[in-house]
Amino acid sequence: MINRLIVNEILLESMKKDKEGYLFGLIHNEEGIAHIMDISAARDKQSKYSRIGCFGNAAAEKEGIFFSPESMKAVVLTNGLESELRVEKIRLKTDIFTRMKGLLDTDVLKGKKVAITGLGSVGSLVALELGKAGVGEFILIDSDELSVNNVCRHIGDIEDIGRYKTSIVKDKIIRRNPLAKVKSIENNILDIEPDKVEEMLSGASLLIAATDAKEANFYLNELSLKLNIPLVWIGLYERASWGHIVYSIPGETPCLACVVPAISEIIETIPKEERVIDYTAVEDITKIKSEPGLGTDVAFVATAGAKIALALLLRDKEYSSFMRFFPSECTMFIAANSHGAIFRDTKPLTTSWVKTKTREDCDYCRKERYLEKYDMSQTELSDLVAKLLNEVSLLDTEKG
Repeated sequence: MINRLIVNEILLESMKKDKEGYLFGLIHNEEGIAHIMDISAARDKQSKYSRIGCFGNAAAEKEGIFFSPESMKAVVLTNGLESELRVEKIRLKTDIFTRMKGLLDTDVLKGKKVAITGLGSVGSLVALELGKAGVGEFILIDSDELSVNNVCRHIGDIEDIGRYKTSIVKDKIIRRNPLAKVKSIENNILDIEPDKVEEMLSGASLLIAATDAKEANFYLNELSLKLNIPLVWIGLYERASWGHIVYSIPGETPCLACVVPAISEIIETIPKEERVIDYTAVEDITKIKSEPGLGTDVAFVATAGAKIALALLLRDKEYSSFMRFFPSECTMFIAANSHGAIFRDTKPLTTSWVKTKTREDCDYCRKERYLEKYDMSQTELSDLVAKLLNEVSLLDTEKG
């Protein structure tokens, strides 16, 4: 039997404006609670929630909840019997982030825009954690649907099988942070026209690469440098026995492409007999595919990635405790989930920051340096030098 009705202040404001309409939501009979999750002034509105009653002067139905937003009184009619409900108003705008006061500046975060490519087990968890922290705007990019073998690690569940991962994550974020704006793109970022991608990412505060397609990760690295947007790359290897988070701030730190060789060096330290896949046999590290792994192991790395993302979003605030989060000259964080995952003596749940440096021959972050200094790209300069050397060689030959 229902004895309590829960409504949030945002829907309540809309009800007072519309005067009358229909209530959509969830009823938990065992707890005696009804949640209003959606409203409409139109009887035929399509909603993912069931219609549970009406408000204002909307046409009465045989059964259901009748709510007056003005008097804040409600009754429920069941089998011809009417009983009064206790109404509870939730103050989303002021109360939803109260447990984080003093830890995070949610007023700053609600003005931040984060773009995430790859909404699998890693990206979905990172997105949800950022939403729970109060990030105000998201762009979610992924073309995949949730399959049954994703459920054990994804924030989606059995009810979500067959849905786009972007739609699932969008719903989860809004249910935790109803004030957030979330745009979902059901497409592979590599298949979207470059001009549209740049327009879509314009104004973003942070890019997060959480896809298995490393080509997409390097594309995001290029976009990060071109659009001057910080980037976080999260990856897991060897059955999620270890993972890394790499962050890049254009003009301040090494880019993702500079750090990749260091990751390759770490992989080479793992004895071949202990590898599920011999990664040193892979000529191109960008072709490495995802590995199976426990949800807890994935979450250990993903939540660390979310914290690093928050630190980057708050890095321009001197009073933020997150400003002290990054060690000097370290832009890569590695985490081990099992014994010997990285080195023979690596213990489970071990983490470490790794020093990184910019490669002088980097085709990504060093490209602009050559353009500014020589008015030509690194490739053009290299070709010119090769041509000059070739001409010198020919001259020497002619002189005999």
